[in-house]
Amino acid sequence: MKRQTRSPLGRASEGCAQVPTIATTEGEPLAIASERPTDTAIIMHDLNRPPRSRIAMTILLIAVTTFAGCAHNASPRRGRAVAAVTVTDSSEHRSLGDAAARQARSMVGTSYHYGGSTPSSGFDCSGLVVYSFGRAGQPGLPHSVARLDDLARPISIEKLEAGDLLFFRLQGRKNAHVGIYLGDRRFVHSPSSGKKVEVVSFDHVYWGPRIKRAGRLIKNH
Repeated sequence: MKRQTRSPLGRASEGCAQVPTIATTEGEPLAIASERPTDTAIIMHDLNRPPRSRIAMTILLIAVTTFAGCAHNASPRRGRAVAAVTVTDSSEHRSLGDAAARQARSMVGTSYHYGGSTPSSGFDCSGLVVYSFGRAGQPGLPHSVARLDDLARPISIEKLEAGDLLFFRLQGRKNAHVGIYLGDRRFVHSPSSGKKVEVVSFDHVYWGPRIKRAGRLIKNH
C-alpha cells in the first residue's frame, strides 16, 4: 500500500526566498509541489538516478537552495574611495608658523622703529610679522595691522599654534597692534617707540586683557 507524507521545509530568514514544500510518494520519484517547474524541481526529480549521480545532484541541490535564499546578502561591496594625500591647512601652517615664530623670536632685542621691517632699520609691530613670515617662506604680506587682520583666518585662543597672530584693541582702536604667538601662552611683538622686540605672557597686566582675537595665516593666502 502506498503511503503519502508531506514534509514541509521551514521558511528561510526574513527577506530570503521561500523554499517550496516537497510532496513524496513511496516508490515514486520526488517532485516539487508547485504550479510550474523550477530548477529545484528538476534537480529533485533527478534524485532517482544511480547513487553516484544522486550524491552529486544532492550537493547541487544544497548549493541552489542556499544561494536562492541568501543571494540578497551577496551584493557587491562598494569600493572604498582612496583619499588623495593632500597637505591640510593645519599641517601647512604648522611648518610656516613654526618657522615664522622662530624668526620673530630671534629678533628679540631689536629696536622699535615706526614703518620698519628689517633688523637693520628696526621693526614696528606689523613690520615684525612681514619680516618673520617673509623669511619663513611667505613673502609679500601687507605692512598693515588692519590688512593682516583681514587676511588671517579666525581661530579660538584655545587652539593657538606657534605662528598664529594675536590682534589687540588699544585705546578704542580694534586693529591697533599685532604679535606672533610662540606657544605656552606667550607671544613676541615690537611694542612701541623707545622699546625693543620682546616676549610677553598672556598674563601680562597690560597686554593680556587687550587681546581682541587670534588669526592664522595660511601659506600662499
